[in-house]
Amino acid sequence: MAATVARPSRAIHYGIEVANGVTWREWEPGGVYTKQLTLKNVKFRTQKISYKLPESRHFTTLYPQPIVLSAGTSFALPLTFRPINKTNYEETIVFETSEGEFDISMRAVLPKPDLSVPDTLNFGMCAVDDSTSITFQISNTSDVDTTFTWSDRELFSVEPSAGFMPSRSTFTITATFSPKAASVYEGLLVCKFGDEEHQNRTVKVEGIGKFPHLTIDVCTGKSKEQLAAGVSDVIYPKETLVDFGQVSVETTAEKWIELRNQSPVNAPFHITQSVTPVNTIDSVFCCSHYQGVVPPQSTERVKVMFFPHTPGAKSVDYFKVKANGSHSCVVVKCKGMAKGPTVRLNTTCLSFGTLNSGNTATRTFEVKNNSDVTTAFHFDIDGNSVFAVDTLCGVLKPGVSQTIIVHFKPIHPISYHRKLACIVHNQNSMFIHLIGTCNTEQVKPAPLQSKHVEQYEIRRTKGLSHLPPEQLNELLKEGKLSVDEKGTLVATEILMDTLIQEQETGISGWEELFEDVATETTCVSHVSLDEDCIDFGACVANKSLYTKTVSLTNHTKGRITCQWMTNLKDAFYITPEDRDILPGKSCSFTVTFKPTLDDQFYGKELECFAFYKNMSDYRLVSDVTITPPWCLTVGALGHTFATRSETFLPQMTTSADRLLFPPVSVGQAGFRTLLLRNTGDTPIKFAFDVSSEGPFSCKPSQGLLSEEYQVVVFCVRPTAVKRSEETIQLKINEDQRHTRRLTLTGSAEEAAVTLENEGTLFFKPTCVGMISTRSFSVKNITRLPINFSWHVSSDEAALLQVVPKRGTLLPNEQQRHVWSFVPSEVKKYGIRCGLALSDGRDLTASPKRVGMVAIGEGASGEIECSPQSVNLRNVVVGSSLRRELTIYNANECGLQYKLTVQLQTSDSSTTVTMPSCGKQALHLDSYQGVLPSRARKTLTITARPGRRVTYNFTIMYELCSTTGVEGGWVCRPATELCSVTLNGVFPTISVCDVRGQGCASSWSKARLWDMLNLTQLNDMLAAEPTAAELMYAVGTRHSTRRRPTYRTRAITTVDFGAAPLKSEPCTLHLMIENSGPIRASWTLLYPPDMQLELEYWAETGELNTEEAHDLCLMDNEVFAVAPREGSLSPGERQTLTLSYKHAFAGCNKLPVLLKIARGREVLLHFSGVTVSPGQQYVHFSLYRHVFDAVPVGVEHAPVQTYELYNGSTEAVGYEIDTSPLKQLKEENYDCPILTCLCPSGQIPAGQSVAIPWLFSPLEAKAYSVDVSIHIVNGATSRVTFVGVGCDDSTETSDGKECDERLKPSVSNAAIPKKQSVAVRGQLAYLSCERLDFGDIPLYSTVRRILFLTNSSTEHTVSFTWQTNQSKEAVTIEPSSGILAPQEKTLVKISLYSKRGPCYYNLDIVCLIVDETAMTVYRQSMDAWQEEQEMQKHVFVITDEGLANEREGRSSSQKTDSRIDKKVCGSGSLACLWLCCVDFIDFEGRHTSVSKPGTLEMTGRRSDSNLNRYQALPPIGSTPTPPPETYQDWKKRDLSTRSKTRPRVSSEPTKRIKPTPPQPFHLHLGLAARTHDLRDYFAQYGEPTNFFVDVPTTRRPQPTMYATGGDSQETSRYSHREGQASLVTKEENEAITTTMNDVVRSLLDDPSFHRAVNATYMEPVPYFTQLRRPEIERPTTDVSDERQEDEEKPSRQLLEDVESPTSVEEQLHVADRERTWRGASRASSRQKNEPADENILSVPEARSLVETVIENTLFNMLCEAGAGELSLTSKRLLVSPPTNA
Repeated sequence: MAATVARPSRAIHYGIEVANGVTWREWEPGGVYTKQLTLKNVKFRTQKISYKLPESRHFTTLYPQPIVLSAGTSFALPLTFRPINKTNYEETIVFETSEGEFDISMRAVLPKPDLSVPDTLNFGMCAVDDSTSITFQISNTSDVDTTFTWSDRELFSVEPSAGFMPSRSTFTITATFSPKAASVYEGLLVCKFGDEEHQNRTVKVEGIGKFPHLTIDVCTGKSKEQLAAGVSDVIYPKETLVDFGQVSVETTAEKWIELRNQSPVNAPFHITQSVTPVNTIDSVFCCSHYQGVVPPQSTERVKVMFFPHTPGAKSVDYFKVKANGSHSCVVVKCKGMAKGPTVRLNTTCLSFGTLNSGNTATRTFEVKNNSDVTTAFHFDIDGNSVFAVDTLCGVLKPGVSQTIIVHFKPIHPISYHRKLACIVHNQNSMFIHLIGTCNTEQVKPAPLQSKHVEQYEIRRTKGLSHLPPEQLNELLKEGKLSVDEKGTLVATEILMDTLIQEQETGISGWEELFEDVATETTCVSHVSLDEDCIDFGACVANKSLYTKTVSLTNHTKGRITCQWMTNLKDAFYITPEDRDILPGKSCSFTVTFKPTLDDQFYGKELECFAFYKNMSDYRLVSDVTITPPWCLTVGALGHTFATRSETFLPQMTTSADRLLFPPVSVGQAGFRTLLLRNTGDTPIKFAFDVSSEGPFSCKPSQGLLSEEYQVVVFCVRPTAVKRSEETIQLKINEDQRHTRRLTLTGSAEEAAVTLENEGTLFFKPTCVGMISTRSFSVKNITRLPINFSWHVSSDEAALLQVVPKRGTLLPNEQQRHVWSFVPSEVKKYGIRCGLALSDGRDLTASPKRVGMVAIGEGASGEIECSPQSVNLRNVVVGSSLRRELTIYNANECGLQYKLTVQLQTSDSSTTVTMPSCGKQALHLDSYQGVLPSRARKTLTITARPGRRVTYNFTIMYELCSTTGVEGGWVCRPATELCSVTLNGVFPTISVCDVRGQGCASSWSKARLWDMLNLTQLNDMLAAEPTAAELMYAVGTRHSTRRRPTYRTRAITTVDFGAAPLKSEPCTLHLMIENSGPIRASWTLLYPPDMQLELEYWAETGELNTEEAHDLCLMDNEVFAVAPREGSLSPGERQTLTLSYKHAFAGCNKLPVLLKIARGREVLLHFSGVTVSPGQQYVHFSLYRHVFDAVPVGVEHAPVQTYELYNGSTEAVGYEIDTSPLKQLKEENYDCPILTCLCPSGQIPAGQSVAIPWLFSPLEAKAYSVDVSIHIVNGATSRVTFVGVGCDDSTETSDGKECDERLKPSVSNAAIPKKQSVAVRGQLAYLSCERLDFGDIPLYSTVRRILFLTNSSTEHTVSFTWQTNQSKEAVTIEPSSGILAPQEKTLVKISLYSKRGPCYYNLDIVCLIVDETAMTVYRQSMDAWQEEQEMQKHVFVITDEGLANEREGRSSSQKTDSRIDKKVCGSGSLACLWLCCVDFIDFEGRHTSVSKPGTLEMTGRRSDSNLNRYQALPPIGSTPTPPPETYQDWKKRDLSTRSKTRPRVSSEPTKRIKPTPPQPFHLHLGLAARTHDLRDYFAQYGEPTNFFVDVPTTRRPQPTMYATGGDSQETSRYSHREGQASLVTKEENEAITTTMNDVVRSLLDDPSFHRAVNATYMEPVPYFTQLRRPEIERPTTDVSDERQEDEEKPSRQLLEDVESPTSVEEQLHVADRERTWRGASRASSRQKNEPADENILSVPEARSLVETVIENTLFNMLCEAGAGELSLTSKRLLVSPPTNA
């Protein structure tokens, strides 16, 4: 790549672009160097430049001349440099322009070295005590050669640290970072270079030292769950167990441990194996590698191998894995057991029976390998024996059995018995008894059977086998022996004390193999040979006979006969063949070797049978004293190889070069086997030169290996506790060249352990009665398995305990025993303990004791908690909430505690102790534990309430001690730790308000509340959900059906009422509120919302009637809900809008599920009725009506109502069947219980009628009657009326219940009194929408006030109260008025009851009219009328009209369209009208649109002038289709429904007649119950809060109900005029208005006030003397009589005026009598009283006073509401003037 020349940096000076400077490099003194300096004019005008020559003579240029540069031109000025010395030069040249001057520098520099090094080296993170390296390059960027030297830092090193760099060369440097601690390191590496290294470069180095962290996993192929389930995998912290299990000897088992580096740095590690006296002798574990590096976030596998060599030995060893730089290590405990083969014989005795001499018998037995180890075996017998075995050796693979054939060919007439040894490699020897008997005609010995062998073995264990049969017979005769039921001889105590010594039992097969060697631990043989093998050595064939002697000793107490199985023709034979030996005597026999071939090895086993002399004749012994013979063998070896001749080349292998014997105790024997294998085809002679003086021996020590396998058994018998090791030679074929070495290692050991801390155990201070635990390490330092047992004195056993108390320590194993210290008092303790150790293999050995001292201290303490009181507040039932508690121990001793939780709920006063496990409302993460001294512990409490109650938990603690018994034992009573309080809650919502629009705008709130069953719905929502409802926490799809099965039993009906077809939709606004303390999420689910989305093949194509009906309603959105879901915070509210469209005639129902997340499910049955045109329909909201309870025996029962609503377009007549009422009357002694006061009548269209009923119970019980209500030309419905009579005369517990029942239900406290639903278009609202007047007496006036507020900021509204139906009882002031924006007015409602006792449940409507919109409407109406006038006279005819006429369209439509366009575009009235239309649409009223931009006319002006003209076709009119029913809709194809779209007409636009803004309805509910005066006095006492204004000249006013019949019960409520009214209504109003004006004018006239005051100053008129003189009140009864005489005319007058016939009239007469009587008494008192006091007793005066006070208070409240009067201001105190 070509070099790129960098352009020198340039600058602009006064419009001249020039280089910043000129530099000369690579120059030599004496030379001339020239460079060009270019000047360029970058301005748009010509510039003149002049310059000055440099002062130095080393820099020269042209003679100074003016330089003229035009715009954009350049000039090159040559600069010459002439150096004379090798030094740096520097000069400047100055240029001048018209604007100023500038200078350019000129420099000549010498070359110098320069190195380029990196700025920063970041080593990242590196493990402590590890190193990481980074390789980088440094470059010599100069033309000068240089040397460099790096200065190392403490932890940062550089290699190489110095060097030489030619010019323009690079050098590779390696930097190493070796942190020594976990910290952040920063430093600088300085590289010095140049002459004398004056220059330097620095490199910033950064690195982080971090500790590595290694964890170990055992790769066993198990899952993590299986590893976690095995408790034994991890014994102690930081100790991992690798258990090899049982492994076959002489094989190697492998397991992998995985080192996991969880740190972000390399983790170099090293593995060390513990060095103990055990593994120095016997090391059977090793690792594949002992050091390495684990990459970060990676793993490294290390192979652990186990190669056992001693069968049955259990081995334990430890490896420590430690990461470099880490302060902790992980201990790997390796454990394994050596498994030898398991070879078994199928029989222990093989009997050949009795044969004649020379005959042969054959028997077989099996040898089976039951293990998974391949092993070799051989039988210790020669092929020349009388028992000839066809297979002398072999190999058994796992699970394989082999059949062995034995031939018995006796010659001599004796009994034969040989205990044949089967020697298995790495397994204990086995024996099989071979027995048989040989007879001849002359000699018949006792036949030998298998039972005789068994009896002999029993006699042998008892010491009777050394006695001959004749002595046993004599002992039997003497009674010193007896025979048991099994035929075995049993000795008496006398004989046992004198002759018999018990012999050892249970010796191993190997010990039996070495039985002929007398030792202290083995029993003395009956017969023994002094040699087991005779080696003749090298002999010459056919030269001479070679003989040797062998001695046989009789150790029994009887005479024996020895019979040798020999043949004089063999190479080896013995003489004499038989001989008798006396007890305790020996006999010598000569063994002769007679070789016949040269260069051969000879070997033979000489067999001898020794038996008691009496056994030769069966007549001399009995069956119980038969003793089998003993078989003795001696080996004979020899060869005929010359002294210096070469023997056969041996091809033999051995199983091991080193034999390690298992550890034994002193005097015991240990055995191992060595397998010799002859892989050639020639016999091999072997000999082990085992020293007879040492502890080692073997059998056979020499022999001839003629078969393939030979198992040699080695034995060690140490005499002292020490390690024995001996290397012996294995001589092969008498040739030193083939000699091999075999190392024998054995040890005699005794139980020994090492204790931690030299046998001293320290306990920390422990609370009295509590437990303190410590682990104490005990390690077995021997190769013996040790049984241990701890011993503590009985006095101190309650203070100190250990687990485990006894057990076994494997060789080299370290165990940690847990000691428990329980102090009983506050003091210091020092307890001595003992550890008994014994050999785990010898249970009879005496134990060895080791001492230990435990030191501890008793203290006292308690536990505290922070905080002591926890309030979890509200928790959703079924959910959980966690909170942390801190418990701390401020004492000096650790405490072991146990926590319990006691529960007390709000609905129970009992306290329940909750278990420490299981499903509960409060769960602790830990119920027990240990709290160290001055320590803290965090407990997590989890609250999971199961019910909606208040839980009060008390957490108690008990200081306890776990002593191994489940549950422990408590040392002190339970103490309160802290208290926890929580409320189990469910998310709940409730409906707090409702408002109707559309066809429901005229319905009162009470009616909406009842139709929607909101009280029942709120009760359902407030109840606890069932378990089935809580199956799904939130609304989810779970059903496969189109109509799912609902799990809830909370079902209610949402009734949308009835309305004609195509009516306005019934829109209901429900204000739902989160009434609970937690957030509530709700959703409304249609049936498809709960259906699972199935595959197409799983869908059923057919719909049943209900499914099709539901699909129709949902497709056409007949029922609509908005929003469908929501989430509310506590106290938050949300408006839910339900609407029902009257699109299909009939009764439409749709199930909708209201689901609250983690709460209730309520099934809402949406129900609405659409009435067809012409159909007469009465809507029954309830078919069961319950009357309010009435007291039994009341004289005047209140009137109650039942409401019927006409949902059709025509008036409907109804008729009530009163026959059930008559039947009820007859059943109750002809007393009218239930009376319908209006059994028939008319219900106007779209209105409701309240039918009056009287309920008069006779008994305190419930009455029920079914009454049929027939609709004229309609259906008949049956309604159940229920009434309850209450008996309040008895003072019992039912009295309170009766009082509750007597409360009027019309008040309906559940109905909200204030509006909370914000309705669109509502401009005014009431401060209270429902007034409850309660129980009031007749003829009393009750008043309430409320505010009517205009909430709009721009619109003015007018209001009008409609009190037509209740004007006789209710008076509202003001009845109408206008409210400015944001204005409010005070409204007074007065209720005056003049009828009989009844229930009032009135709905008063206040019409609110938007006057601002009305003004716009009036303007639009004027514009529309002007347009109508214009259309009478103006027609526009165009050519387009003719074309339209031919197309079937009228030209008049075009004309109207032109007129519309002209009108719409010509004036501001049209714009004003459009604004009105927009406002009306915003208010929610429907406007039909026939085409874009055109409004359909809703009205037509009727004018007589228009009748002269033919009416034009309506603009945009389309034929109205007949109403579609549900059946028509169902017949249509479902696929065509979605394709149906309304067609848009293209007809011209025409102005429609404006419609006035619809008034808004505000409903005010009034509830009250009136009582007759007598009943009120009897029940409530004197009315202190009411002013009773009983009319004195008029009868009670007639009721408003029309009679439906001539029944006697309703006659008292019929309308009858008593007397004609004095004035008419209009006259009364005129008089009242006039008098009000007169009185107000007089009160406002100051002259009237002065005139009134002046009357007090007038003199007494003269006619005052004419007044009646005052008469004193007589003291006798004459005055009373006179008073009665005066009262009679008054009473008579009252009786003449009215003669009451009804109960009510009698009541009023009694009231009037009481009034007249009071007036008469008042008149008598007033005779002596002033006139101003007498007037207050007149009823008219009291009524006037009440009216004045009422109006005064009302005016004050009005002024306060208007802000003119402050009712809360501080009262001013005015002091009266003082008298002079």
